[in-house]
Amino acid sequence: MESKDAWLDVYGMNQDEYDRKFRCKSQSSIQRRVKDFIHRLLLPFLSLSNFWRLFTSFVPIFRWLPDYKWKEDLLYDTVGGLTTGISHILQGLAFAVVIGVDPIYGLYASLFPVIFYMLFGTSRHVSIGAFAVTAIMSGVAVDKIATQYSQLNATLFDNYTLPSASNIEIATALTFTTGVIETIAGILQLEFITTYFSDQLVSGFTTGSAVHVVVGQLDTFLGIRVPKFYGLGYVFKRLYHIIIRIPQTNLYTLGLSIFSTIFLYFGKKCVTPFMEKVLPFDTPIPHELLVATVVGEIPAILLYFSLPEPQLPRFDLVGICFPYAMGIAAVVIAVHISMAKMLAKQKHYSIDSEQELYALGFSTVLGSFFPIYPVATSLGRTMVNVESGSRTQFASVPSCLLIVAVILWVGPLLNALPMCILAVILLMSLRTMFYRFAELPKIWPVSKIDFLIWVVSFVATVAADVMDGLVIAVIFAMLTLLFRSQWPRWRRLGQLSPHHPYFDNPKRYAAATSNPNFCIYRFECPLLFNNVGRFKTSIHDALLEWQKETSILANMIITVLVTNS
Repeated sequence: MESKDAWLDVYGMNQDEYDRKFRCKSQSSIQRRVKDFIHRLLLPFLSLSNFWRLFTSFVPIFRWLPDYKWKEDLLYDTVGGLTTGISHILQGLAFAVVIGVDPIYGLYASLFPVIFYMLFGTSRHVSIGAFAVTAIMSGVAVDKIATQYSQLNATLFDNYTLPSASNIEIATALTFTTGVIETIAGILQLEFITTYFSDQLVSGFTTGSAVHVVVGQLDTFLGIRVPKFYGLGYVFKRLYHIIIRIPQTNLYTLGLSIFSTIFLYFGKKCVTPFMEKVLPFDTPIPHELLVATVVGEIPAILLYFSLPEPQLPRFDLVGICFPYAMGIAAVVIAVHISMAKMLAKQKHYSIDSEQELYALGFSTVLGSFFPIYPVATSLGRTMVNVESGSRTQFASVPSCLLIVAVILWVGPLLNALPMCILAVILLMSLRTMFYRFAELPKIWPVSKIDFLIWVVSFVATVAADVMDGLVIAVIFAMLTLLFRSQWPRWRRLGQLSPHHPYFDNPKRYAAATSNPNFCIYRFECPLLFNNVGRFKTSIHDALLEWQKETSILANMIITVLVTNS
């Protein structure tokens, strides 16, 4: 009969012997897996309850709306939705300028995707709509696609020309393509790609993107004309041409811009805090709309604006839009999933990450049947939604009603609004993005590599095109992972106290002493094929260090944080 410790004697066993000794469970066959897959595929159609469960998983509004707490949540969602709606209007107008389309399309982009996300989304607080980073990427894409399209038309035969494509048609086709990619990501369950967009990468990239917006709006702020540039270093080229044209500044435009900047800054810093103290409840003050009304020419008769009719996007533009849509979709997914998870954790509810990819794709694809541009989760507007008290997705209802009211009755004012006012609104909304430079002193002591990821992401985005900057940032982040696995850190541990089982590095802690009976070694990386040599060498080095402090090696304890199976 085997002793009770006989199972510990596994030295010298091969895998087959080990499996037989411990009765390894056989893996399911391919036929069994196919059968299980078909069963799961047909299960929703075997009963009405199963089908309803599947349907509500794809359209969650039918799950949460019947249980909506009208008495408890309606007031909070109404106030929060109206506050967020104001942010939607301002950012939608401003970022439409960045993309190169009329401001009214920014309102459409703040309306239709929000409605569709309310139907399909599981996050209660994220705010889908205009977003600075995707607006910059879309603006670059629209300009390049328009140029490529015109060049392609010029190379065709005289008796055949492609139909012309306006900026909004290109933007809508780009939106459709982005939505298709997001939907495919949901089908293939590619949520894991968000793990490669670390907080430092996203922070550096978005800050660098903000530099592009600022430089891109300076000419409008000053009232001068500057040629467009693309490619490596185009920010610096544009900045150079702005500087040499400063003598040509339109003083009327500059005065209007300065007045609007002071008006907005004074309103945000002085008027809003004063009103919060005086009034018994928080009242959002739309300073941006006020300055637009004060400065813009208000026509005597307000023309009636109508909502656009749905129409198919230009499918002939999908192919040329695809490379740009890939980068936009990657950013949208990374920002959205990380933000949705963070808020769900803070507010103590759960989201379905897979369904969120479908929600992004469906809301973008369906939204592209109207004249809009690519949308994403706005970090700042989402925090406005949270801080203003919104509790559920129902907050989108008052937000959308406010936007519809603006489109129908305030829309005519947009025709007379000076472009410099939108530039000021845009610049003021981006000022908080530059506060992220304050993160660097905090990142440096924690991780030098994360610090480098932030800096490289920022510099690459500023120095190169936005799309190229994103690619460089992701590649650099991947290289740091390779670097960490190729040359991982190792430590020989000592006991901090003879009375407690706490161990740490003797080179860092004087209280850590080596055990004369054990050499304790820790390898701080998964054991992979590319670092096996490093693993062997470091064990030898650890033994040499240990032998300098002790006389006889009795045992060695090896700790690897994670080992591959």
